[in-house]
Amino acid sequence: MSAASLSDPSSSRARRWKDRAVRHVVTLGGVSALLTLVSIFIFLIYVTFPMVKRASVTELHQSAVNWSDNGSIVSRFPEADIGFRVSDNGKVDFYAIKSQWELLHTIYFPDVTSVAQPRAGQQTLAFGHNDGSITVFEPDIADLQHSAQERFAEINYPLGAQKLYLDLQHQSIDFLTFALNDSQFVALGQTADARWVGVKLKGQTNPITYETEWERDRFTLDLPTNVDDVAISPDGQIIYVMDDHALAVYQSAKTGFTLRETIALDASVVSMALLPGASSVLTASESEVTQWFDVRNEDGERHLTAIRQFPLKGVGKPAFAVEEHRRSFIVVQPDGELGLFYTTSRKPLAQTQVTLPTREETSREQANHEQASAVEPHTAESNSTAPLVDPLTYSLSGFGNMLTISGHQQVITYRVSNSHPEATFSSLFEKVWYDGYPEPDFVWQSSTGGENYEPKLSLIPLIFGTLKTAVVAMLFSVPLAVGGAIYTAYFMSSRMRSIVKPTIELMEALPTVILGFLAGLWLAPIVEVRLPAMAAMIISVPLVALLVGFLWRWTPKRLGWRIPNGWHVLILVPVLVATIYSCFALNDWLEVMFFEGDARLYLSREFGLGFDQRNAVVVGIAMGFAVTPTIFTISEDAIYSVPPHLTSGSLALGATHWQTLSRVVLVTASPGIFSAIMMGIGRAIGETMIVLMATGNTPIMDMNLLQGMRTLAANIAMEMPESEVGSTHYRVLFLSALVLFIFTFVFNTLAEVVRQRLRDKYSNM
Repeated sequence: MSAASLSDPSSSRARRWKDRAVRHVVTLGGVSALLTLVSIFIFLIYVTFPMVKRASVTELHQSAVNWSDNGSIVSRFPEADIGFRVSDNGKVDFYAIKSQWELLHTIYFPDVTSVAQPRAGQQTLAFGHNDGSITVFEPDIADLQHSAQERFAEINYPLGAQKLYLDLQHQSIDFLTFALNDSQFVALGQTADARWVGVKLKGQTNPITYETEWERDRFTLDLPTNVDDVAISPDGQIIYVMDDHALAVYQSAKTGFTLRETIALDASVVSMALLPGASSVLTASESEVTQWFDVRNEDGERHLTAIRQFPLKGVGKPAFAVEEHRRSFIVVQPDGELGLFYTTSRKPLAQTQVTLPTREETSREQANHEQASAVEPHTAESNSTAPLVDPLTYSLSGFGNMLTISGHQQVITYRVSNSHPEATFSSLFEKVWYDGYPEPDFVWQSSTGGENYEPKLSLIPLIFGTLKTAVVAMLFSVPLAVGGAIYTAYFMSSRMRSIVKPTIELMEALPTVILGFLAGLWLAPIVEVRLPAMAAMIISVPLVALLVGFLWRWTPKRLGWRIPNGWHVLILVPVLVATIYSCFALNDWLEVMFFEGDARLYLSREFGLGFDQRNAVVVGIAMGFAVTPTIFTISEDAIYSVPPHLTSGSLALGATHWQTLSRVVLVTASPGIFSAIMMGIGRAIGETMIVLMATGNTPIMDMNLLQGMRTLAANIAMEMPESEVGSTHYRVLFLSALVLFIFTFVFNTLAEVVRQRLRDKYSNM
C-alpha cells in the first residue's frame, strides 16, 4: 500500500501545490520586507526634502498709493492680511492688503518730531515729541478681524499710556532709538540743542498684582552732533554708534553707558542693522555684509569681532530688512539685486533681481534740488545724473514670509519662501561660530527658553557619540563573545556546551530597557565609587588568566588527567571571581596609593579628564551585555560548523590544537565571525534605551571615555515628542534617522560583501 500511495497522482499534485504555495509565500515575505525598507527610506527622504529646497522670493502684487509724507514705515501682521504705516508726522494708518492698499483706520499722535523705527524686526515703535517726551506703542489688529461696526484698530502701550519724558529740559526729540524686552527698556534721543539724552527702565513684576513696575534711571552720552546711525541691542546692554568709518560700542553700567571700545570700519561701510538676540551687528558696504558679535579673549574681556562676510552682487547702498524671530535678513540694493541670508549659512539662501517701486522726486525735494542747482551750478551739474529721490522702506512680516517694499507712489509685496534657513550643509556638518561662543564649533542645542534663540543643529556631535558608543561596546563585547564562541565550539565538552550556549542565547531576550535601568541606577554609581578597582580589573583579569594557563602547563599530568576534557574552564572561573573580588576589596588602597585619595580629582588635575557618572564605560559594559549574545551565537555556529574532516586532517598531519584552530578552523569560520561582528556593530549603532538611560545625553565631542555622549537614536527618542510637526527641528530629527538608516545599510552591506568574498576564498578547503 505504501508503494501505491507513493505513486498516487493526487498525492504528488498535493505536494507540488504545497511547494508552490510555500515558495510564493516565502517570496512574498522577502519582497514585502524589501519593499518595507525601501518605503521607509523614501519616507525619510520625503520628510527631509523640504530642507533641501532653495529659498525663493517671488512678487505677489503691486499697489499704487499716494503718500506725500516722509519717513514712512510699512509692516505686516503675520496672522492677517493687514498692514500699517507709520509716518514721521505722527500718523498711523491701517490698511487692508489685497491687490490694493485700502485704508481702514487712522490714529493720530500730536506734536511728533521723530520716529524710532523698530530694530530687529520688532513691531513696537516709539514717537518723539516736541516737549521732550516719547510715546512707546504697538499697533494691534485684534478688532480689525470683527465687524465693521467695531473699532478698526487700537494702540497698545507696553510702558503705559502716560508720557515718558526723555529730556527734562523739554527740548524736542529730533532723533530716537530704543530697545524693549520683558525686563528692561532703554531709549536714547538727540534733542534740538544737539544733546544726547537717555533713560533706562528696569521692570519688576509685582507679586500681588502681577503688573510690571518700572524703575527709572537717566543718563547722557557725549556723541557727535551728526552720526551715521545709532542702535541699541535688543537686550538693552549695548549701544552701537556708527560715525566716520568707526563703530563705537557703549556698555551698560550702573550710571548709564560707558565707552567700551571703538572698532575701525572700512571706508566703504554705509549702513548698519541689528539681528534678533543679544549682540549681533550687521554692517554693509556695496560689496558685502559683515556680521559682528562679542567674543571673549584670554583675559575674559569682550571684544566686538568680525565673524563672517556675506557677498553682495548688486551696486549701490544696501538696505536691510530683518526677520523678527530668526537670524534671517534680506539685503536690497538700488539696482534691484536682492539677497536672502541666514547667519549660519556661508552662502546666500537666495539671490535674485526684484522690481523696486517707482522712485520720483517730491515737490519739496525737487525745489531743494533746483535751489541747490542755482547756488552751486557746478555741483548740480555734476550730480545731474543722480537726482534726489524719495527713500524706500523695507519690511518683513513677523514670520519672514512676506517682504513689503514701499515708496511714495507704489508698494510691491513679495512672498518669501524660506521655511528652513537654519538647516544647511554648513550648519549640519561643519563648524559654525555661534553668537556668544569663543570659536567655531560643532554644537547640537535644538531648543532653549529665549524667544530669539538661534538653533544649533550640528549632527556631528550625535554621529560622534553614536560611533563612540559602538566602538566602546565592541571593545567590551567582541573579545568576550568571540573568545567564548571559540572555546565553546572547539574546546568545551558537549555536555557543558548544551548548558552554556542556551544560557548565553537567553541573555538576548533580556529587554534593553532593563539593561539601561540597571546600568544607570546600579552600575554607574559602582563605577563612580570604585573607579580604581575598575582600572585594576582591566589589567589584572587578562594577566591572571594568562598566568593560570602558564601554571597549568607545569601541573603534573596525573592531576590533569583527573579533569575531563572540556571541563578545564571550571578551574579558571573561581580564580577570575577571586581576582575581581580582590580588585574591589583593594579599591580604597589603590585610590590612596596611585590616585592621591581621589581618583576623579586626580584625573582632572593631572590629565584634564572630566568625569560623568553616566559615561561611555558604563554604556560600553551595558551595551556589551546586549550585543554579546548576538556575536557569540553567530560566531559559535560558524566555528562549530567547520567540517570535521578539516580538523581531523590537520591533527593527523601533526598540527597541535592551537595550530589547527588558528590556521584551519578560524580561517574557515572567518566569514561567519566577521558577519557576527558587523551585526553587533549595527545593533550597537541603533541601540536606544541603554544609551538613553545610561548616559548623560550630553551632545559633546570628547574622546574621554569617562564623559557622556548622545547618539542619533537616543536623540530621536528624546526630542521627537517635543518637536513641532513640520518644523526645522522635526525634519532634522528625520534626517538623523536617515543618517542612522544609511549607517546600518552601509555596515550590513559591507558585512555581506566581505563575508561573501571570504566564503568564496575558503570554500574549497
